[in-house]
Amino acid sequence: LDYIQELGVSALYLTPVFTAPSNHKYDVADYKQVDIHFGSDEALMALRNALDERGMQLMLDIVPNHCGVTHPWFLDAQADPAAPTADFFTFHQRPNDYEAWLGMRSLPKLNYRSQRLRELMYAGEDAIMRYWLQPPFRIDGWRIDVANMLARQGESQLGHKIVRGMRHAVKAESPHAYLLGENFFDSTPHLQGDELDACMNYRGFSLPLLHWLVGFDITNALGRPWTDRQPLPTEALAAQWRAFLSAIPWQIAMQQFNLLGSHDTPRIQTVVSEDETLVRLAVTLLFTYPGVPCVYYGDEIGLLGGRDPDCRRCMIWDPNQWN
Repeated sequence: LDYIQELGVSALYLTPVFTAPSNHKYDVADYKQVDIHFGSDEALMALRNALDERGMQLMLDIVPNHCGVTHPWFLDAQADPAAPTADFFTFHQRPNDYEAWLGMRSLPKLNYRSQRLRELMYAGEDAIMRYWLQPPFRIDGWRIDVANMLARQGESQLGHKIVRGMRHAVKAESPHAYLLGENFFDSTPHLQGDELDACMNYRGFSLPLLHWLVGFDITNALGRPWTDRQPLPTEALAAQWRAFLSAIPWQIAMQQFNLLGSHDTPRIQTVVSEDETLVRLAVTLLFTYPGVPCVYYGDEIGLLGGRDPDCRRCMIWDPNQWN
């Protein structure tokens, strides 16, 4: 934390810390327990206290769109169609034919037509999203994973209703808590003041910027050689930025979570082929554009990384290897 504080950082965002069998922890097995590999609940309490001493805030990552196949909710529902959690999931045919996130069998999708699921996830007094806002953890915000897919399944399109419910619960528990949604697309419908405080501003900031810098749209280039370069004119960059700014209230624009990269995207140094001039230009724009600038760990020392999981390389702690 001394190192992070020296950079001027005022808040930390951590990807999922809850108990799960994978290394990435998006396949949650227990939403109310910090994984033992991260030091269990005691480690998060210690982090909270240490951040308080430095006047820094803490945001955690919640995965309400799906859980993992080892979660008791799913195991019970899989075994018994009359289980209390049976309607938390969509089974086409028990036990192994069920709705999963993007077809990933390890990530069964949660069905928010279930009122009981809503109570457990956010609405009830001891709901998961309320629990971590309370002492002793007292987190300062939530990042909602794949917020654009939340509570959307076939004819059931409950995304706006569920996010409004989450906002009501979070703000009732902690009025100043920050509610952030992941969305690689146009999230302006969720940013009108009654749902999210901000989104991870890929489409409204970073993707047009990277297209302007290197001549291709990162989302279109993923999985293909980065050779078909079609530069984005400066006027088009400005027009895209203005379009997204004009579609939301200014208060929301000032809360937008701006970034050059994340655990899901190639690192800025790799995207610009290690051109330090372009990195400096990108960072200058990040820190001067309206909103909240976020630095992905390691970018400050020039860490490289391509597509996930290469972008999740371990932090280098030897200053002799830093740029």
